[in-house]
Amino acid sequence: FKKRTLAIVATACGLAGLAPEVAIAQDTRVEALERRIRELEERLEKVVPASTPGKDKTIEPQVQQLDQKVKIIERKLEVEKEVSDANWAKLPKAELGTRGLYVETQDGNFQMYLRALIQADGRFFISDSNANPRNTNGDPLNDQFLMRRVRPILQGTLYKFFDYRLMPDFAGSQTRLFDAYLDIRYLREASLTAGKFKAPVSLERLQSASNLTFTERAYPTQLAPNRDIGVMLHGEFDKPGFSSQRSFNLYNFPEFFTYQVGVFDGTGNNGNIDGDTNDSKAFE
Repeated sequence: FKKRTLAIVATACGLAGLAPEVAIAQDTRVEALERRIRELEERLEKVVPASTPGKDKTIEPQVQQLDQKVKIIERKLEVEKEVSDANWAKLPKAELGTRGLYVETQDGNFQMYLRALIQADGRFFISDSNANPRNTNGDPLNDQFLMRRVRPILQGTLYKFFDYRLMPDFAGSQTRLFDAYLDIRYLREASLTAGKFKAPVSLERLQSASNLTFTERAYPTQLAPNRDIGVMLHGEFDKPGFSSQRSFNLYNFPEFFTYQVGVFDGTGNNGNIDGDTNDSKAFE
């Protein structure tokens, strides 16, 4: 068959005026090109398989399953993020600054302040001579530096309406309890305090030691009680149309009106007692 084809090609070439060798070379070239095309088609089929109706029906459920799994994973991630955000929202807010260490819940119903009051003093006497080394009280007049007040202070709020305060003092190599009370402040106009705190007698005594002009208070303050144990009703009233901020201090003095009245164990001048020795009580 091939010989007949070549003979026919040779005859055609003779009729066309071409040499038989040239016609055979062109035929060989065409065969090589056809063979090359078939090789490329086979390679293409291996890389991209021809899609058939049977294959599409098999692949489609797999694609749907993968899509469903991706959606489930995305939803799980969304739920985990929502749970994480909710947990972070429940954590209390904490701040360390001029107010000391401050911790507060997100709703503000629970608060805690941790800070300290430290005051140092230096005392030097110009009349402290060797001839008269003691004063009329028999105390030595030594020039000295001393720690006047060393007081850690813990205070805050419980359940929004219950304020508390705990303050010991470590100055003078002694440990004394100055404040330990609970103040129920549901209404600013009528709050109830119980525990150990400043008695409502001397105005200068009611000032905080951190707000005094000097380290020591004036001598008339020594004639009033210091800390006493008892129960006190107190309240504050603002001017009409004006509202001041709520404060942790027991004794606030707005510009309009304030009052304090209580029953205490009773203590001596400048006294700081932790109990009573008789049945009598003091109304202050």
